[in-house]
Amino acid sequence: SSALNIACRILEHIGFQVKTAVDGRAAVAMFPNLTDLRFVFLDLTMPHMDGPETFRELRRLNPDTRFLIMSGFSEQDVATRFGSEPFVDFIEKPFNLIQVRDKLRRLLG
Repeated sequence: SSALNIACRILEHIGFQVKTAVDGRAAVAMFPNLTDLRFVFLDLTMPHMDGPETFRELRRLNPDTRFLIMSGFSEQDVATRFGSEPFVDFIEKPFNLIQVRDKLRRLLG
């Protein structure tokens, strides 16, 4: 998707090595092998396994995983669903490099 491509380019520009998954199922399958994972940049809208389901499964596999959740919905809408979760921040699509960098600084401390 274009959001995935844009996110990859931004993260690589900031200096991260990026591993991509085409959907939630693929993310869950590859997750156990990502030993040096800093965070998951998760889109709420995906085929086969949606964002909330993927989030729950990845959180079950590793409760300390940090998430930056992207959505076409407003940050307020998303925050009502995930706001009580630790290690989670949100970014509204469309986003730019500055917004992603600032969110990750907060998320990763």
